[in-house]
Amino acid sequence: MAIRKLKASETAGIRRQLVVKQGHLCAVCGKPFTKLDDGVLDHCHKTGFIRGVLHRSCNSGEGKVRIKAQWSHKGVTPDEFLIGLGQYLALHEKPKYQLIYHSHKTKDEKRLAVNAKARKKRAAAKKA
Repeated sequence: MAIRKLKASETAGIRRQLVVKQGHLCAVCGKPFTKLDDGVLDHCHKTGFIRGVLHRSCNSGEGKVRIKAQWSHKGVTPDEFLIGLGQYLALHEKPKYQLIYHSHKTKDEKRLAVNAKARKKRAAAKKA
């Protein structure tokens, strides 16, 4: 099959074909497309080659992470950064250290804060 450049009028049809080929699922996150997060035709900005159909949000996220990797990490390709990030997150899926970051609020702490705020608001309303 020879390489050819798509015409703008062909993109919607190709997108539909790829959505079917992908089982109506985003090629990055594997979730179905929705009206709020529809599928867009993703392509490599270096070569122009079509890669697949992604949620609009996944496509945007991929681009932002790729650009951040290029700006921040000289000598590390965006692909190396993304692979390393994925491996790092997978490694730390289960906590390695029995420590919680100082500003993190647990579910109970969040609930107690909401309740305290509501009590304070009721008390102020009762005074008024």
